[in-house]
Amino acid sequence: AESKMYPIAGIEIRQSYRVSRLSLISLSAEMIYDGSDKEEIRRNPLIDADHIQAGLMAGHSFLLGRFVFSQALGVYLYDSYKANDLVYQRYELLYRFSKHFQAGVNIKAHRHVADFLDFRMGVGF
Repeated sequence: AESKMYPIAGIEIRQSYRVSRLSLISLSAEMIYDGSDKEEIRRNPLIDADHIQAGLMAGHSFLLGRFVFSQALGVYLYDSYKANDLVYQRYELLYRFSKHFQAGVNIKAHRHVADFLDFRMGVGF
């Protein structure tokens, strides 16, 4: 197995609604550039696909002081490579520095198999 790491970048737009003192529900859309998929496609000339993915997610967040723990279920709207299932999950732990700025870690998984761990920064409006 190869142990080389490849870049992954993405953007997410999320709308959250507070449903109780400690809970939010959210809807979001994301687009992901997956460097590892790009390398697999490059190595196999029989594959005619690209490495960009786009999906929609619905989720729930727990507000724990300055920390936010979220879980979301997503479905791909675009995934021409189709290396994974159509459905995926995200688990996230964020720290809110202020009302508008936050940073944290997020793991994306397909069923019980982790796809990747990312570090993220967010700006809220």
